[in-house]
Amino acid sequence: MDFNSDPCKDFYSYCCGGWERNPQIPKGMNKYGAIEELQIQVFHKIKDIFEKGTPNGIAVRNAFTFFTSCMNTSAIESRGILPFLQFTAEWGGWPVIDTSWSAKKFHPLSAIAKIQLKTGYGYIIPIIIVTDPKNTRRKLIQIDQPSLINSENILQKKNEESSKKDLKDFEYFFSKVAGLLDARKSNFSADFSSIIFNDIRCWYVLESPTNSMQICCIVHFLMDLCHKIAATSISILDENIQKVPKKFATLEEIH
Repeated sequence: MDFNSDPCKDFYSYCCGGWERNPQIPKGMNKYGAIEELQIQVFHKIKDIFEKGTPNGIAVRNAFTFFTSCMNTSAIESRGILPFLQFTAEWGGWPVIDTSWSAKKFHPLSAIAKIQLKTGYGYIIPIIIVTDPKNTRRKLIQIDQPSLINSENILQKKNEESSKKDLKDFEYFFSKVAGLLDARKSNFSADFSSIIFNDIRCWYVLESPTNSMQICCIVHFLMDLCHKIAATSISILDENIQKVPKKFATLEEIH
């Protein structure tokens, strides 16, 4: 706040003038406000718990182990790209770096399930366990919508100069990452175009309206996915899917 401003004459300067004069946006962040500030404070407190606390229970011990392994950057650097290559091989490989990759041998549902089990997060279909707001003793399986690689604005206006520049920067980054992963190819244009094409398709799907047939397809897809993840029957899923996000529309198009 800027207490030198008169709120009766310039209420905006009174409320935000101090912030505008002293913008302290941390490195690596494109925005910073009260929410981000509190989030960073929470992260610091969690970091202190991991560094000084004592783990109890298998879930907490696993979290401590995960934190320690992530902070051990020297071990990460010494192992190089091998762990990532082993991980991609587990769920079917990545054609960008695997010259022997075959679409006939790749099973998308199994790949999604293995990634979920290995990382604890669904990068294609996020699946998390949440507390039922109507009954805190009960847990729900929450299905979220997928995230796009590029922003909707870039995909929607991909032929405009600003979007072309952003996509060109992303292509450069993509080729550098592929090179670091020991890719044998010299040209990644076709791979990059395929990624952008699928990103646009996914964006189109998220923007489309939902109908009952699509919802039915989504529920069956999620049931199959959860069966893959749990490897057991989960009939309780039916009552836990209370509302299918509208942005899951036409999911069958990319299944």
